[in-house]
Amino acid sequence: MTSGHAERKPANVADARQNSPEETHETLMAWQFLQKVKSFAGMASRRLLFVNISHGTPPMVPANSACTPTRMPWLERLGVCLLLAGITAVFLLASWLTPDPSGVGTHRQLGFPECVFLTVTGRPCPQCGMTTAFAWIVRGEIRQAWRANPSALFLATGLVLMWPWLLRAALSGRWPLTRDPGMWLLRGFIGWVILAVTIWIWRW
Repeated sequence: MTSGHAERKPANVADARQNSPEETHETLMAWQFLQKVKSFAGMASRRLLFVNISHGTPPMVPANSACTPTRMPWLERLGVCLLLAGITAVFLLASWLTPDPSGVGTHRQLGFPECVFLTVTGRPCPQCGMTTAFAWIVRGEIRQAWRANPSALFLATGLVLMWPWLLRAALSGRWPLTRDPGMWLLRGFIGWVILAVTIWIWRW
């Protein structure tokens, strides 16, 4: 048996360190050093994402960055070319047609029948006069086009603005100015439909 007056040993190492200010200071310094190493490692990893240190190449941009849009698949590029050709054909066809003086019925020159809605109700539908308006637009008769169908002016303006945008996309294989062209086209189309219906109700 040990003597009751013997020196009592600490229960664990933590207790011993608590009783030693020098060891506590060393532990704090070691913890601060580890934090600095961790911070430096984070900065280095972020730097390596943009600079190739081993080859000394210029800063790289991540593949999903908006600065470098990815090339579109060939099938999507073909669709852009077809859409571009369709817009061109619309204006060429409008220049070939003779605007109907009544403001509607120009589409009958293409072999289409008269508007069923107009025949039944005696009132034009939201699309009545669209072909006539385009025929007036390509001739520079904006006032006549407005009388035929005001929404055609907004549609023609949108198509004219889209034409160089689509041409650049078709030539480069990349969508300029946006990474989600489908969403912008859908929003534009929905907005034009709402506008056309609103104008039709106003003119009713």
